[in-house]
Amino acid sequence: MNPHVAAAVSAIRSPTIAGKLLRINVGLGMLIALLTIVAVSAIAQQATLRELIRNSERGALNVERINGLVYATVMESRGIYMSPDAAAAKRFADGVTRFTDEIGKVTSDWSRMVRADDAVRFAGFHARVEQFRAFRKELVRRAVDLGPLSARKFGDDEAARAVRVALNQDLEALSRVYQARVDEIERQTASSILISWSLALTATVTLVLLIAGAFMMHRSVVKPLTEIKDATLAIAAGLVDAKTPHTDRPDEIGALAGAIEVFKSTMQRNGVLDAESAAAVVERNLMLGVIRLQKRHLDTALDNMAHGLLVVDRSMRLVFCNKRYLEIYGLPADAAEPGLRLDGLLRRQIKAGTFCGDIAAFIRWMADGKVTSGDLELTGGRTIRICNRTLEEGGWVATHEDITEQRRAERALECTERFLGTVIENVPEAIIVKDARSLRYVLLNQAADALFGVPRSDIIGKTAREIFPAAAAEIIESHDRAMVAAGHMMEFPDHEIDTPRDGRRTIVSRRLPIYGQAGEVTFLLSVVEDRTAKAAAAPLRLAAAE
Repeated sequence: MNPHVAAAVSAIRSPTIAGKLLRINVGLGMLIALLTIVAVSAIAQQATLRELIRNSERGALNVERINGLVYATVMESRGIYMSPDAAAAKRFADGVTRFTDEIGKVTSDWSRMVRADDAVRFAGFHARVEQFRAFRKELVRRAVDLGPLSARKFGDDEAARAVRVALNQDLEALSRVYQARVDEIERQTASSILISWSLALTATVTLVLLIAGAFMMHRSVVKPLTEIKDATLAIAAGLVDAKTPHTDRPDEIGALAGAIEVFKSTMQRNGVLDAESAAAVVERNLMLGVIRLQKRHLDTALDNMAHGLLVVDRSMRLVFCNKRYLEIYGLPADAAEPGLRLDGLLRRQIKAGTFCGDIAAFIRWMADGKVTSGDLELTGGRTIRICNRTLEEGGWVATHEDITEQRRAERALECTERFLGTVIENVPEAIIVKDARSLRYVLLNQAADALFGVPRSDIIGKTAREIFPAAAAEIIESHDRAMVAAGHMMEFPDHEIDTPRDGRRTIVSRRLPIYGQAGEVTFLLSVVEDRTAKAAAAPLRLAAAE
């Protein structure tokens, strides 16, 4: 045996105080080594744990943000589909553009924190996000440039729906990845707690050994250990800013103080991690609050629509209907609870006297699988226009518009037009209407047929130069141009023109400009009186008088 090793063994076995102190020191050194190893392990584990927490929280937050933005984009797109014209669709198109840009920004930020275990799945997800954004940008362009109808036709695309479904599946898969990381965090947290308890137990054992050797170490050992004990208790009580004494000593006491300092640093890092975790929870709650607020805004907007809105799922059960739908069909607020079968809702409308058709036929029409529209005649003379469309995720959405007053106005307008047509056709003077720009004939009455000697079907759409002799056409168009330049009614007294088939006629014409909405002359109205017979009779009367 090596003489130095033999001397050390002999000293340890010695019953003297020096031997006891040496045994205590050996045991203390082993405990300190163990404490250091556990502390270093705890530091490494805490660093890994903090990175996992940060990555998981940011990943879960990104899943929720993308999910909310996709939902918002889809709802804005439906606003485009339901818009009556391009101007109305512009506001929803701006929302789609804003949300898709935000999706791109979130995805770009997200890509910088992707780890190896979700890189492949994220790559596929990122590609589908770009497909989704490209589809929505084209939808916006069609809505603004070509109108909502073009956008609706473009949006009714199976490939786009497949991308949307795949996108949802990617989000669910990424959510499961981050949930697995959360489970790993919980497991490591439990391990960290065990390490902390091990550290506390080791420190306690060390403290007991130090107290046992107090009789032999006196001032050089007892007082420093007491001060280290006080510092350790302070740290355990949460006073992580308390100073650890004797860290500058080169002996075992200094090593113990250094281990306590490591323990304190670990607790400080734990405090930082707890604060960061609490901040992440607060941020997540704020985001959830924003999403709930947006949902309330959406519900308010749907309830204040001018049209009734009805949404049913693929099993023909009610998902949603707004207040206007209930008002149109005279139903109370509690008559359309979610989950109610559509035939049950229609029976309630029959009871309220606002549906009188065949329920089964109506449901078959609604579930036809394509965009359908039709008018529903209610008892009491009311007419409801229904437009029905299938949803990408299954089910149907229908808008209900009360067009009773519109129908009445249309019928009144038809009656007025028939009345005016009868009056114009029976006026004895020739009535002629021309387009102000091209000077082509757009309307003639029976008297004009008789004056020109040509059927109106041969005149409509032509100019005077295509019908009359050149001299007569020049007179007619010069009168038209003079009236357009004057901008007011003009009368042209007795003058002769050569008609296409009825010879030379003596006429008096009155021309009146008709203005359009923009204030420009749109049409020329001419009232022509045939005075040929009167002009021929005048010389006869004069001769008789002579």
